[in-house]
Amino acid sequence: MKPIAIILLAVLPAAVVAQLVEVRLHAPPPGQFSVEQLWWVDLTAKADIDTIVWLEGYVNEARQGRVFSARSDEFRLTLKAGGKRTLRLKDIRIRDQKCKPGYEAFYTRSGTIPEGDYTYQLRLMPDLGEGSRDVKVTLPGPPRLVLPLDGDTLAERLPSFVWTPPARAPQGQVSYRLLMVELLESQSKEEAIAANPPWFEHKGISRTNLRYPASARSLGTLRKGSGFAWQVEAFQNNVLLGKSPVSEFWPSLKPTCHVDSAYVEGARVEFGTYTSLDAAAVPFDVRFWGSSDEGTVTHHHWRVTEAGEPDAIVGLGVGDEFDIPDLGAPRSYLVYVTVHCSGGKTRTSAFGLNIAAD
Repeated sequence: MKPIAIILLAVLPAAVVAQLVEVRLHAPPPGQFSVEQLWWVDLTAKADIDTIVWLEGYVNEARQGRVFSARSDEFRLTLKAGGKRTLRLKDIRIRDQKCKPGYEAFYTRSGTIPEGDYTYQLRLMPDLGEGSRDVKVTLPGPPRLVLPLDGDTLAERLPSFVWTPPARAPQGQVSYRLLMVELLESQSKEEAIAANPPWFEHKGISRTNLRYPASARSLGTLRKGSGFAWQVEAFQNNVLLGKSPVSEFWPSLKPTCHVDSAYVEGARVEFGTYTSLDAAAVPFDVRFWGSSDEGTVTHHHWRVTEAGEPDAIVGLGVGDEFDIPDLGAPRSYLVYVTVHCSGGKTRTSAFGLNIAAD
């Protein structure tokens, strides 16, 4: 029995000491995680304490195992029973950092952490307490380009550009950069956007649409046979959230088909913008008009997609009503209106609808 008594005496003091300080980690924003969250902690004393301590941090991913570890320099912790001290990354010095390849964002404190299911743990040493949290990291999807349609031919000298916000974007303000370059006959649109100098560039856009400025370089000065490639990047706090796929369009400054106007429930809507409607208006009535400077308008049609989704959920003809099912939550839709003119020419414009829940 003596060996057992010796083991118990060795273990019990550690168990008692481990209860001296409650270590509570702050929860990161949904879907996000960064090294700053690992070191954001509240230390609450359960008894008077005045001693030299340090922190050890560990991050594990469900499939990759340990992806990051580090410790802080030593510091003095002085607290009365019930007293609390909050620490953040800026309050301590980190050393002995180790990260798995692909997870350098923990070390560099820039870039994005890969998607995954993480458990992060912080220990107050020597064996004074520890805390841990689980977080699922999901990266935002890129913006999607809405208008001009990919491969479209535009008659406007000042076209409108429309795109969707990034899917699963973190909470907070998102800004956008729109880049447009000349597309040569010998290039793909991806080659053009990567290699050619900007024809037009606009940074810090706060909404998901932009009309080509009258003060910008005229589209009419484009060399014969060339078109345009364009792309939108989304940013939050100067961190890139994603890049849209590249689209192309071709200027045709001869008059052609036009989508002149559209009305929802009798109110005119502006193409390239969102209009808010109450669910009580569903099903709602959409009316629109088109014209052609080179012949007649043969027919119109319109289709609707849920914002952020590429496929139409309904296609309709003139005079049809759009009935939205399942309004248990607010929904956003994009309405594409297409005018078909003689000679096989078409023109498409779009506007957004924000529908409140029932």
